[in-house]
Amino acid sequence: MKLDWHSPYAKRVLLTCAAVTGSAAVLLVLFRLLSDSGNLFHQLRSFLSLTGTALAPFAAALVLAYVLSPVTRFFERHFFARILRGEEKKALRRGLGVLCTYLLLALVVTLAVMQLWPVLVSNIQEFWVNAPAYLTQAEQAVRTALEEDSILSQPGITRAVQNAIDGMESWVDRLSGDALNRLISLIQSFASSVADVFIALVGSIYCLLDGPRMLRSVKRLVRAVLGERRGGRLLALGSLFESVFGTYVRYRLLESVVVFALVYLCFFLFGVPYPALFSLLNAATNLVPYFGPLVGGIATVGFLLMIDPISALYAGALVVLVQMVDAYVLGPKLMGESLNLRPLYVMLSVTAGGAFFGVPGMLLTVPCAAFVGALLSRFIDRRLSEKGKKPEDKAG
Repeated sequence: MKLDWHSPYAKRVLLTCAAVTGSAAVLLVLFRLLSDSGNLFHQLRSFLSLTGTALAPFAAALVLAYVLSPVTRFFERHFFARILRGEEKKALRRGLGVLCTYLLLALVVTLAVMQLWPVLVSNIQEFWVNAPAYLTQAEQAVRTALEEDSILSQPGITRAVQNAIDGMESWVDRLSGDALNRLISLIQSFASSVADVFIALVGSIYCLLDGPRMLRSVKRLVRAVLGERRGGRLLALGSLFESVFGTYVRYRLLESVVVFALVYLCFFLFGVPYPALFSLLNAATNLVPYFGPLVGGIATVGFLLMIDPISALYAGALVVLVQMVDAYVLGPKLMGESLNLRPLYVMLSVTAGGAFFGVPGMLLTVPCAAFVGALLSRFIDRRLSEKGKKPEDKAG
């Protein structure tokens, strides 16, 4: 008797066999996972680590292309669009814009390496060599103040100050012991870093060249999968997030570069010791809104108090001046009201991000909060317009 595979009975038998086989396979896999979970998790961590190492240059290429894309668009639209007109020359305009962008990047990197890098390395080396002497000098000054002042000479205050000095000395000793090991590991990883940098540069060039076409392909895919209406809403949401996030990231980076240049120029003109080192410190901490400049200024003044109190006074006044220029000139000029966040919301976002996610959270919670504020503002405007009212109040 020949079995009819198209009959309902045969289909039920095949479906039942497939379900039983699949269930048995799932149970076997789960049993295997539970019995060998330690080794499996170790292998999974190793696999994820290797995957992250392999994909790191490509992630760096995407980030570099994202940061440089406004420069490319500037060259493409304001220079080559006036010379090379027509749709048929669009690819040529894009290519020339990318070329000018990387020529400008090469010029900036070359000037930084030739002019700023030797000064920065010299400042770090000199400060590193003299740090124990600065610490001893500061300790003697503190001990003298404790002995001469009747209030500061109380046993509790003296004990607290001594504990702080001992902790700082142990931190300096521990950091000095790790410096040689870090330098050796840095030299050993230099070869692979060169390859990663090359891959990131080449990848970022291709991302800038093919970026618009890749973006159009992604938009078509989203609309094809989700439909015109839902896909359009998702793409509008993504465009809003990119606008807020991109504006914030590029603004913070450009602002930190300007702060580095201003602080370095002021410190150099007023003879403040280690101008490149402390300018880099202020530029790095300036990436964190509100709290970062405060931490950078206090750290700069604190270090300079161990070296030269007069220079510390100059440095404090100059850092305050630069931060005022940043807050009242650079901020409104570069960013304007694009984030539409009040200072209290920014401070809450930075505090919450730092509490839950550390330094990365402090850097990234502000654009996320701005994005949520923009969504809330659009929602309020839409609801008020539906009720026939004028949308006067903005969220954020």
